[in-house]
Amino acid sequence: MLWFKDISSFRLKLITLFSFLVIISMGFVAISTSFFLHKILINYMYTYLNNQAKPVIEFYSIYSNDLTKEAKDMIDDITSENITAVVLSSNGNIISVGSFEDSEKPIALNKNILNQFLKKPIGTFEENGEDYAYIVKKTRDVYFVVIGRLREINKVIKRFVYILLTLTIGVVIFSVLSIYAILNKILKQLDDITKISEEIYAGNIDINIPDSSSKDEFGIMFRAFKNMVEKLNNTIKIQKNFIADVSHEFKTPISYIKAQIEFILTGVYQEDEIFDVLRKVYKQTDVLSKFTEDLLALARLESNIPISKTNVDVVSLLNQLKDEFSIQNRNIILDVKSQDTWIADPHYLKIAVKNLLENAIKYSDKDIVLGYTGDCIYVKDFGPGIPKEDIPFIFDRFYRVSKDKRGLGLGLSIVKAIAQIHNFSLKVEVKEGTTFYICK
Repeated sequence: MLWFKDISSFRLKLITLFSFLVIISMGFVAISTSFFLHKILINYMYTYLNNQAKPVIEFYSIYSNDLTKEAKDMIDDITSENITAVVLSSNGNIISVGSFEDSEKPIALNKNILNQFLKKPIGTFEENGEDYAYIVKKTRDVYFVVIGRLREINKVIKRFVYILLTLTIGVVIFSVLSIYAILNKILKQLDDITKISEEIYAGNIDINIPDSSSKDEFGIMFRAFKNMVEKLNNTIKIQKNFIADVSHEFKTPISYIKAQIEFILTGVYQEDEIFDVLRKVYKQTDVLSKFTEDLLALARLESNIPISKTNVDVVSLLNQLKDEFSIQNRNIILDVKSQDTWIADPHYLKIAVKNLLENAIKYSDKDIVLGYTGDCIYVKDFGPGIPKEDIPFIFDRFYRVSKDKRGLGLGLSIVKAIAQIHNFSLKVEVKEGTTFYICK
């Protein structure tokens, strides 16, 4: 089967394999059918010979005193174009041999055939390239052997084999054409996947992939591949935007810090101005520090590092956050329905809720509701809400709904990572603003 392995085309392999199986199957059907048809026709011939011999034997058994003397008459009574007979003595010697009506010569019989007559009362034999069937009937002291030509039966078998062979060739051609058409339709999706993969390998990510209505395995695979490519395309776009955003977000404060330090060193500022400049420089370093902490936190969470879970007083945690954000002159309204404890890492749980509060403050200038329902911690703002088309992507890394707001789009990604590591669920509801839920 090395030749089969050398075929590079999957389509050609399937067609070759299918054609081979069809040929083998049809060949098996032809051989087995021919065999059984031959058996049926031979048995029919035995029955026919028996029916021809029976009245002759019964007549001469009743009305003849010496079957040896009337052997030739017995043979003449049964002889036709395809039937003749032989009369043998009890010890196997030939008494009389008949010939077919279209032949002047008696049928040729050798010693082996005569011995076969005595040992086996029914069977076939070949003589001078022609096939015969025979039955042996013993009556009194002689053997009456009725012999029939199988010439017509062999013609029927040959005609049947010829028809079956023609039919096999027709079935193979039709099957190959049909399977080729079917495979082209089925494997078109595989061809599309291959072409799209080559496009992606060449660097062309922005590809418009058509939908597939097929419900078979190839259709499922194609739709999964389409979703994967779209996800990949979206991720690459987000990462490109992230690189630009990181470059901008880090470059601006670094450039500012570097410039201010150069001004200080070169004596541009007066001594009474330096304190105010350093305060602004410190604020820029705080921005850089926050960006760096977010990136490191997300990296640690996504690497599945162990966390320290303990009993966390939810209400106490929410009160701490309310106090912290009140310093920023933002009114945080507490809405606590019950007193409860969660099994969680207090540090990471606080980061998650804090990120939701910062996100709410960024997109709303109104009061923020921080609450606990008994199962879920939630943060609600009364801002413009999140567009419906953006909701599936808001927890993706580097994704930002509003491109004019500062930030890298890591806040909600960190919330998602913290929820996953605790086996908490996340929900978002857009109604009169936006509400995020962290549920145990």
